[in-house]
Amino acid sequence: MSLQSRISALIGAIKSDLNALAGRVTLEGAGGGGGGGGGAVVSCAHTRNTDSTTDLNSNGSWTTAPLTGTVDFLDAAAFEVSGSGIKCLAAGLYELDASIYSLPANTSRALSISFAVNGTPFGARTVTNRAQNSAAYVSGILGELVTLSQNDIVTVVTTKNHGYGGITMFAGRCRLSVKK
Repeated sequence: MSLQSRISALIGAIKSDLNALAGRVTLEGAGGGGGGGGGAVVSCAHTRNTDSTTDLNSNGSWTTAPLTGTVDFLDAAAFEVSGSGIKCLAAGLYELDASIYSLPANTSRALSISFAVNGTPFGARTVTNRAQNSAAYVSGILGELVTLSQNDIVTVVTTKNHGYGGITMFAGRCRLSVKK
């Protein structure tokens, strides 16, 4: 790859990152049909937790992870923060992404993680790794494509997968991202 190609790729990546921070990304050449022009707009919302005390290791019931303490970016025309989730203001196809990074009170603890719409868990689930020694962090990531209705609220929920005892989030390291 030539130096010019590398520079062009880097400039493109920087432009994309700057647009994402504003909450909207324009995809050149997408949409409009007929080979060009216009572009499609992807609306984004991205939040992170500030909470480091909520116990996510509930025994048999789903706990909503408080992931909206910090709003990194939000396209206010498409999304609102609602409680511990993101409200989608229009119906359509959405991409959901989340990650949980947490610290078990002691070893052999793991969480099941799922998305919920309007409080009801659905779709794909993942499980965090199990801590094998004290002070070891555990993590899990989750992604899903889903068709949502207007004003649906997306949250992340967790429940006990293995072991007993508290599991709290590492502040600022857990996130919820929604793209339309």
